[in-house]
Amino acid sequence: MSDRLELLLADTGRNLAWPESRDLVSAVSDRITAPRRRREWVPRFAFATAAVVLLGAGLLVFSPATRSAVADFLGIGGVRISYGPTQGAEIGATFDLGERMADLGEAGRRAGFDVLAPQHEELGAPDEVWLDEDTPAGPLVALVYGPRPNVPVASGEDASVLFTQFRAPLADDAFFFKKLAPGGTQVTPVRIGEVDGYWLQGDAHLFYYEASDGEIVEESVRMVGNVLLWEQDGFTLRLEVGDMPIALALQIAATVD
Repeated sequence: MSDRLELLLADTGRNLAWPESRDLVSAVSDRITAPRRRREWVPRFAFATAAVVLLGAGLLVFSPATRSAVADFLGIGGVRISYGPTQGAEIGATFDLGERMADLGEAGRRAGFDVLAPQHEELGAPDEVWLDEDTPAGPLVALVYGPRPNVPVASGEDASVLFTQFRAPLADDAFFFKKLAPGGTQVTPVRIGEVDGYWLQGDAHLFYYEASDGEIVEESVRMVGNVLLWEQDGFTLRLEVGDMPIALALQIAATVD
């Protein structure tokens, strides 16, 4: 038996509703004293087939997770057998974020600064931490958050929030509005704690910051949807939030530390 099937059957057992036990003494006693009948031989594969049939019928009462896993493994109900992405699949791999880090500590050591992170209870810890050392502003750290119960996932993405930071200031207001407003992007000034920021809606797929040599650099956002930008402790912070409403985005941003 493969390890995968063994795990599925073990989980199935935990989710079955077992009937109450009954007194078997009388039944066993009657069986012992009864005349012996010729034992019929049943191939082992018949038991395996019966188990599969029972599993298929039981899919209707198992837990959703077990039902999905067993159906996927056996191909029941027209479901093809496939193994798809696992929980270890990298959500941020499609965002061109550089190199996957083990945790915030490793990212901070490599980047040369203490990594900031949202402390909002709806997000918890990030699912992935990435580091891109090849940007005009120097190291860029990205925190990727997968689906959360009360946080909408971005349309067409597996992530709900993408939070990035790098050591550089945003371009000044005049340049910012001049570049973005005519392109179909709605730019709304916002206040995050004691600092100013911008809420971008519409066709917001880029923004501008000032590199150490004074050059204005264009930076693309990764996720489609709304973006919150602000400066904090000498860093440009970017919160890409898909279809998240501005109120929740501002709440998350206010917890960054």
